[in-house]
Amino acid sequence: MKLLISDISALSLWDHGIGARARVADIHDLEGFRVDADVMRAIEPERFGIARPGDLLVSGGEVRPWSSAWHGHFWNQPLPQESVYQIDDGVYIASPELAFVRLARRLGYIDAIKLGVELCGRYSTLVPPGEDYLKRPPLTNAEKLVAYVETLYSRSQYGVAHRAARFAADNVESPMECATRILLCLKYRHGCPGFPMPEMNHVIELEGEERRLLRKSSLRCDAYWERPAVAVEYKGSVHEGESSLRKDTARENILLSRGITVVPATYASLSTDAGFACLCEALAKALGKRLRFPAGYLERLHQTRSIVLRGNICTWVR
Repeated sequence: MKLLISDISALSLWDHGIGARARVADIHDLEGFRVDADVMRAIEPERFGIARPGDLLVSGGEVRPWSSAWHGHFWNQPLPQESVYQIDDGVYIASPELAFVRLARRLGYIDAIKLGVELCGRYSTLVPPGEDYLKRPPLTNAEKLVAYVETLYSRSQYGVAHRAARFAADNVESPMECATRILLCLKYRHGCPGFPMPEMNHVIELEGEERRLLRKSSLRCDAYWERPAVAVEYKGSVHEGESSLRKDTARENILLSRGITVVPATYASLSTDAGFACLCEALAKALGKRLRFPAGYLERLHQTRSIVLRGNICTWVR
């Protein structure tokens, strides 16, 4: 018996710490194997902590298995090493990079960017209905994701994955940070201003009174451009309480004292036309960039924003 768990099911397992017992498998161990329908009926996804229907990868030369418990997905291309990990006797799991390539083909460009950022980030939106996201360590990093996709690159088959992977960033900690990066840095054809891509969660070491004030040894800028030194800081709302707002103010004052221009952002800065225009104008001034929005950009911005601010990434790709 051999099962290769893939796609959303694989990402769910990686999200919940399967990496602690996963070991890289020799890709040649899976050559020519077939998924037996009787085996699929005998083994339920719940055995692995996977929600139904589970996702399996099968070679293109066999009949695609399909049941209420498992969905089979074809793959008929050679796979690079480190594409597959073994988690049990005869049970394998697609790497985060392979899962990304497979899902990107069905997600579309902007959702694929969101997925790539998420896999390299410290959060996952693959959560039950009603929950926003869960915190977890990164499943990969931007350099590794790009390198993996380039080994498979075919413009006709993996063009979306190739372009989306180049937008990935390490250390993003929430869906709103991801949304900020995408909306500020996508190009004009998507209705966005096309700012240079920032470093996410840039670390600044604190000293003396700064440490006492924030009760920590360092702080992170949500989005940071080094030259000129500019930070976009996502500010807490009034509903988060005065304590949170005081910390935001203290953070901003420390950054200003370091010569870093701070551009504040809120949910309204991303979700409304007026708020986004103000954010873009302030950031353009700080970065010394001239904005040139073409005619009809607002309609494209609305289309892009509806995808970027939409909730969980993977719920509509089964």
